[in-house]
Amino acid sequence: KTISTDGIQNALNGSSQYFTNTVQTLATQLPLTFSIIVVANQWDVIQRVFDISTGTTANDVIGLRMDFSDSGRWSAQHYDGSTDSNAASIRTSAEIGARRHLHGVFESLSSRKLYIDGVLINTSTTAAVAPSEINRVTIGFAPWSSSEYFNGRVIAPKLWARALTAEEVRT
Repeated sequence: KTISTDGIQNALNGSSQYFTNTVQTLATQLPLTFSIIVVANQWDVIQRVFDISTGTTANDVIGLRMDFSDSGRWSAQHYDGSTDSNAASIRTSAEIGARRHLHGVFESLSSRKLYIDGVLINTSTTAAVAPSEINRVTIGFAPWSSSEYFNGRVIAPKLWARALTAEEVRT
């Protein structure tokens, strides 16, 4: 099963624009792969790029984000509501104005991979708790926050209910 929004190419202003869609409950079992092309305009404390979640709480979130508070990083994050929200994150440098194709491959509760422009950047094996019912896809905003908006362009976000291989990510 793939959720695709091919053809979307939108600028988000970082303060009020985003996409969200409540969907039929997605399988809560991993694997999952996120793919999105982004161009960041600025850093904020945390900017959510592409998430699936339970909706209005910060628990049970799987997705991609950029984070200025950690020296400006991209991360593929599985946040399970623990006190350490970065327990299952992968971080790497990001640049303002650069077009980047991000893939977050979530193979299991203890395996996440972050690819940028088809290159494996980092892997995290920190264990996380299985998400509960997942029923919301959000691009450019965290529904549980009043400040986690993405400021930049998003292009062709896709979500697969499987882990893409390294070869599939490269092509």
